[in-house]
Amino acid sequence: MFFYSWGALDLTGILLVSIIFTYIFGILVRKSKYRRTSLAVGIIFLIGMLGVYKYYDFAMSFIPDRYFSSYRTLDLPIPPGISFFIFSSVSYLIDIYRQKGKLKPGLIDTALYISFFPKLIMGPITLFSNFYDQISNRVITLEKVRNGLVRFCYGFALKVIIADPLGAVVNEIFTQVEFGITTSTAWTGVLLYSLQIYFDFLGYSVMAIGIALCFGFELGKNFNYPYISTSITEFWRRWHISLSTWFRDYLYIPLGGNRRGNVYVNVMIVFLATGIWHGASWTFIVWGIIHGICNIFEKYMSDKPIYQKTPVILKWLVTTFIIGIGWLLFRSPTFSFFIDYMAIMFGQKDSISTEMSTSFFITSKIMFTTLIAIVLSFPVIPLIKERFGSIYKNADVLSTAVQNIFALAMLIIGVLYMVNSTYSPFIYFQF
Repeated sequence: MFFYSWGALDLTGILLVSIIFTYIFGILVRKSKYRRTSLAVGIIFLIGMLGVYKYYDFAMSFIPDRYFSSYRTLDLPIPPGISFFIFSSVSYLIDIYRQKGKLKPGLIDTALYISFFPKLIMGPITLFSNFYDQISNRVITLEKVRNGLVRFCYGFALKVIIADPLGAVVNEIFTQVEFGITTSTAWTGVLLYSLQIYFDFLGYSVMAIGIALCFGFELGKNFNYPYISTSITEFWRRWHISLSTWFRDYLYIPLGGNRRGNVYVNVMIVFLATGIWHGASWTFIVWGIIHGICNIFEKYMSDKPIYQKTPVILKWLVTTFIIGIGWLLFRSPTFSFFIDYMAIMFGQKDSISTEMSTSFFITSKIMFTTLIAIVLSFPVIPLIKERFGSIYKNADVLSTAVQNIFALAMLIIGVLYMVNSTYSPFIYFQF
């Protein structure tokens, strides 16, 4: 709670309300004769809280002024991480309902799960049933603490050494769009943003996992090299795994999944919800719809000979292109901006300024950082470990020492980067 209050003291009450409400309805779901009704009311209240703070003003823009002239907008500040801790609360209620009384958390257990500070504002979204088992059955060892600190240093380095410098260039490129940029610069902006958002969120996830490990909690992996995907379906098995798992367990399967109802409708509902979850904007909604359409297309084509015989490299290129265009939509403040940017990318809009070429934005340092980012986007390190791991199988002490030294070096370099740069918040902090 201190961690949350440090960044949003005036909004900490919202987090407290959600904790207390979740705990009370957890008791009702567990003990009441009307368990299903209690579950439904609890979920409606939690989603309603999320809706009021995050989506009310957006929804009201579709209603004529004459109906709600006095309450047109509320302009409420959005509590940091509200999407994450509300989804955690929903997981809490559903898991208690499904376990039929086997989970008996106290108020402190409830508060710990929802407000556990490594995952509080940006995830990973840990399912309550998984977290609850670790509250009383976790083991804290010196090796776990060391491993956790090493992971934290790695995640910190990914954020401040790779994501932030790339993000600074992305901001410059996107700011200059209205004044005119070249086609190559537009493509470069999409590439750099794709790398920025990945390493920004990956860095936070690795840091969160590392801090949690220091306290004996093991949070699930949130990314698994998503940019090697050869389909959008595979991409969502590798990107933001905790969110994909949440939607699979609490929305897709209850809707019927692959077994009941129209599987294509179920998929579209999930991806529409995914887009809405990311933000109250048509750009996010359309982004989710595009990914949903691609998933439906892949499901439909999966058993077709032409799809099965398509070269893997071609599938990867198409998938990477769709992901990149999706990130452009994700980053665009408006649809008109997105359309203008796309026009520049495909040479349909002349550049106003000849000065804003790629060389204006890309320095040798950024080129090197981009190269490192591209290499790290592929499972190079696991392949190296697999290829040469046997050499060090009897040298655990040396391997540990090398890890520690490298992690400390990354921490020091990361701090130097951070001191010499402007403040750069995490991209997913806004959600």
